[in-house]
Amino acid sequence: MEKYTIGQFNEYAPTTMDEASLTVHAYTLWLNRTVGDAYATASCVPGRVDNGSGALRDASDPVSRQISNRTGMPWLNFKLQARLRNIPFDLLHCHSPFATGQYALWMGRRRDIPVVATFHPGYCRDMLQSVRPSVAKRMTRRMIKFLSSVDEVWVPGAVAEETLRKYGYRGRVIMMENAPDMEKNTFDTVRNRYITVIRRKKCELLHRKSRTPWPERIWPDPIFELSEQLA
Repeated sequence: MEKYTIGQFNEYAPTTMDEASLTVHAYTLWLNRTVGDAYATASCVPGRVDNGSGALRDASDPVSRQISNRTGMPWLNFKLQARLRNIPFDLLHCHSPFATGQYALWMGRRRDIPVVATFHPGYCRDMLQSVRPSVAKRMTRRMIKFLSSVDEVWVPGAVAEETLRKYGYRGRVIMMENAPDMEKNTFDTVRNRYITVIRRKKCELLHRKSRTPWPERIWPDPIFELSEQLA
């Protein structure tokens, strides 16, 4: 079986008992056992011991007085950026539509890596309720712009999709259970979905590279170039 390297991007620390963090933790363990290499990013929390989780730690800043509500600062964390540059990712999976997810999307576009995002309604609600209404409105607009830019958006169920639609998202969604609720056959579904997204991205890149401006060149040239690409 072909091996893949998957990045899991999250705003919270793995020890936080929220849905997004539990999902990232379960995904990372399962991916390392079955798919290939998995790396998880999470925010540092002052006073919290890592307990050997192996996560790539990002600097963070509190969003509110609640210690769990923190936002990552990957744009300012040069040590983390250097680590990420040296990892040959095949796919990036974001569990936060805020700073960490937006950095992953930027990195994915620069490196032509597919980006998948899971919408966790409870996590997003807590983050948006932790700030002033004017700030929450701006964050919501950025969240919808982010979700509209990734390759696929996953939701854990119909209720999550309904919540996402209320925020203003109008794009396509894929139903995928969160990892804490998963059984083995569901993990197989996630793996197959990952592979589908990776292969689709490779086909898109091949198509982009094989396209030739028309009618600047005579008709046989594009055919020969495409043949060389596929040889």
